[in-house]
Amino acid sequence: MRNVTADDYLVRTLSMPSKFGTISKALTQRPNAGGDANTTLNIFVLSIDVNKHLTTASSTLKNNLKSYLNQYRMIGDNIEIRDAFVINIGIDFEIIVLPSFNGKEVLVRAIDRVKKYFDTEKWQFNQPILLNDLAAKLSVVEGVQALVDVKIKNNVSTR
Repeated sequence: MRNVTADDYLVRTLSMPSKFGTISKALTQRPNAGGDANTTLNIFVLSIDVNKHLTTASSTLKNNLKSYLNQYRMIGDNIEIRDAFVINIGIDFEIIVLPSFNGKEVLVRAIDRVKKYFDTEKWQFNQPILLNDLAAKLSVVEGVQALVDVKIKNNVSTR
């Protein structure tokens, strides 16, 4: 019942009982991959606010997680719970609508398709955004004749 690998800690983190709080997204990472077995394990976490937006976890939630994981950790393991960063992006796309369709209705369906594609429940840390996949989903929206362009933009200033 002990956590041995980083993946063990990840599974335990994501399956922590809800009475301690809820971690929505997590990533485990050993900073010294080439070091000895008794190194610090960083666990980056995000939570969800009342509006179902990703947000940094409260200090109480992080303390609860650390206490919960301590009962499963190996003696020499050190755990650090860290805040992950929420990156807000925007998608700019340009479509050509078939002449027999209402342009506004097709645009609403295309925007809805983008929202479904980027539903945060379907994504994990470090998962690549494949623009070709998004383009394929947009090009099959009813009423779209052609997809001209798809771009990702950063909605927050860089650090």
